[in-house]
Amino acid sequence: MRKAILLVAILLNAISVFARGNKLFYDPNTKHEIGAGIGHLTFTNILDSPNIFSCDDDEKPIKKEYSYTPAFNVHYYYKLHKRVKLGMDITWQKNKTDIVFSTSYYNNYINNLTKKLEDTRGTIYEEYFQKELEFYKNHYDQWQKECGTKTYNHLILVPQIKLTWVSREHFAFYQRYGIGLNLGFIKDIDDEKYTEACPVPCVAFLGLEFGGKKLRGYFETIELSAQGLFHAGIKYDF
Repeated sequence: MRKAILLVAILLNAISVFARGNKLFYDPNTKHEIGAGIGHLTFTNILDSPNIFSCDDDEKPIKKEYSYTPAFNVHYYYKLHKRVKLGMDITWQKNKTDIVFSTSYYNNYINNLTKKLEDTRGTIYEEYFQKELEFYKNHYDQWQKECGTKTYNHLILVPQIKLTWVSREHFAFYQRYGIGLNLGFIKDIDDEKYTEACPVPCVAFLGLEFGGKKLRGYFETIELSAQGLFHAGIKYDF
């Protein structure tokens, strides 16, 4: 964490040096920007992760394993002013939760309950552990039915504004802000398909461009968006 904070501080300091060293704002004679990128740790990862908005029942022999692809996105911006662009970002990402029955956990739990039942024979706790053991055995088939794979395909459309604060011939510093629509195409563990929709924010505090006058690479972080906390790609102005 300290290294990440130090890196951000160095980047911001470098930006201020660029800004003080040359007061001219480089403005290429272009009106349009197109680009494509890839990102990790996205807003949809937060929405779909089973460990954030729900708690697993420790007594259930079920494990939830979450995985995801990177987020792939394309964008277009139209320049209204040398510092201001308006446009649209389109992002796709696939997330998956595998719900797996743990045979070893189930057997260990049965063995522990059986041992406790034997240790409490003739005491007031015998009936309690007997019922617990029967309950656990009777729910074996039900827990098996709860297992499977749940997939999420997200298509995110985000209108946004891009603000360029520092612009040089081969470097720029910018921020992006917007709010859009997340369309989640979901396939449940029983193969039932349905669609969900919700708003999704786009807040990118630190965006850096580097390269040629028109063709550049970019990198973004300190970001909460469908594109990810770490987002990089390539763009072209024309």
